[in-house]
Amino acid sequence: MTEREPDSPVAEPATALGRMTPVDLSHPLEPGMTVWPGHPRFEHELLQCYTRGDASRHHRIALGEHTGTHLDAPVRFVPGGADIARTPLRALTGRAAVLRGPAGDTEVTPAALAEFEAAYGPVRPGDFALVDCGWAGRWNTSASLEPWPYVSVELAAALLEREVRMFAVDTPSPDPSDSRACPVHRLLLGADALIGENFTHIDRLTG
Repeated sequence: MTEREPDSPVAEPATALGRMTPVDLSHPLEPGMTVWPGHPRFEHELLQCYTRGDASRHHRIALGEHTGTHLDAPVRFVPGGADIARTPLRALTGRAAVLRGPAGDTEVTPAALAEFEAAYGPVRPGDFALVDCGWAGRWNTSASLEPWPYVSVELAAALLEREVRMFAVDTPSPDPSDSRACPVHRLLLGADALIGENFTHIDRLTG
C-alpha cells in the first residue's frame, strides 16, 4: 500500500460505487442447464428441510468446474500453472474494455481492439477485456453450442502486449468450436491471464 499526497483528491469508495449501476455478468445455475458435451450435469437436490420435519434446510450440489459462467485459470492448460484458489480477489476488480465482435461464425480480430481504442483511448496494463459477440442470447439452447464467433490469436497477443489480465467472452470458448489445439487458451493462460467463458449482459456495458 502507498500513501497518497496530502492534497491529492480521492473519491470515497462508497460514493464512487453509489454512482454505478451493478450488472451481473453470470448466467444462473439451474438444473437442466446446458453443459459442455461430456461434462457432468448441474444438480441441486434438497436433502433435508424443516418443512419435512428436519431441523434445518440442506442441499446437495454437484457440478463440473466449467459449468455455466466461469473462469479458466492457467492450470487448465499449463502444467504447474496457478489454479483459481491462488488467484487473489483483487485480480477480479478493475477497469474493463468492452469489445464488440461480429455476429455469426466469424473471427474477432485486432480490428475490434482498434475500434475500441479509437473511441475510448488505450487499453492499459491491468485492464480486463470483455468481448460481446451477441452469443449470450442463445444460452441454454442447443444453438449455444453451434459454431460460435472466436477470437484470433493476433487479438489475444495484442491484448497481452497491453498486459490485460483477464479476457472474457460470451461464448463457450474464445477458441473455435472445433479447435483441439486451443491456441488462444494456451497463449493467454501461458501468460498467467485468466479466461472467462459464457459471460452474459456484456451488451449492457459500454466503453
